Amino acid sequence: MSPVLAVRGECSRTTCFAPDTACVLGQVPCPNFVADNPVASNIGSTEGRPLPWSGLALGLADLSAVAAIGRSHFVAIVGAPNAGKTTLLAAHWLAARRGTGEFGSRFAGSYTLIGWHQIGRHLQWVPHGRGFPPHTTAPDNRTPALLHMALNMGLDNTRQILYTDVPGEWYSEWAYDAGDAPGVQWIADAADAFVILADSAALSGPDRGIARGNYETLAHRLKAAANGRPVIPVQTKVDNAVPDLIQTFLNDLNMRLFGRPTIRVSVHNASSQPLTSPVDQGVLAALAPKKASLAYDRTKSDDPFLAFRFDREKP
Repeated sequence: MSPVLAVRGECSRTTCFAPDTACVLGQVPCPNFVADNPVASNIGSTEGRPLPWSGLALGLADLSAVAAIGRSHFVAIVGAPNAGKTTLLAAHWLAARRGTGEFGSRFAGSYTLIGWHQIGRHLQWVPHGRGFPPHTTAPDNRTPALLHMALNMGLDNTRQILYTDVPGEWYSEWAYDAGDAPGVQWIADAADAFVILADSAALSGPDRGIARGNYETLAHRLKAAANGRPVIPVQTKVDNAVPDLIQTFLNDLNMRLFGRPTIRVSVHNASSQPLTSPVDQGVLAALAPKKASLAYDRTKSDDPFLAFRFDREKP
């Protein structure tokens, strides 16, 4: 280990995470860094320097590293607790490692390799993995965790993709009161596409009526927040038999709100669609060309400048 990484302490700047990452100001030494060992307060005095990112999931303060490369495309994975959000992301990552799936052969790097490994390792064979990823937690409800992946789309065209991995409790709170989950509201404002999950285990269990109502509330909230942006409806764990009335209700609701058929997936049912399909479809939707809507009535103005104004409030 480099001697630099052995120096512990913290920076007084809220957007700098030295010594885990490089000093955001590039100063050697930096007056904002306070080391635990005063003798070793000069974090740049030894050989070697840390990278400007840690490899873990990104926070909002880390987005500058991705934004400096170019336009980022943001896929939000939405769902109640235990719906399978992290499992779908882990399956997407394992497919990229194997070169399978819609984008497996296009993987071109990541700022969050450790973050991907932390969720993907649980799906590997024993002793490397022991089942499904554990329940996602977060220290607060304001800062969403973001996983990054670069995709090579050919002809020197590399796209930067960001995925959310946040606790399902955030979405449960947001569904009934957007002010209770500011992190989800940031996601809702920033995402290019959404993947919303319905949990078959919950919809077939003893509290299936409550689960159906919670999903309906979340779906309506997301429909309003998406404001025309694509939403991919997914039903997970379809090896659990959902009652016919609830299944019909779910299919009709997703088609009415999102205009798409429900993708049905399961790790135990080989007849369902591939486990990588939901996130792949979310990426495809996020990468789809966007058409600017007109912000004025063309019958009242022929101004060519106004003809190309973009109005985010209109789908």
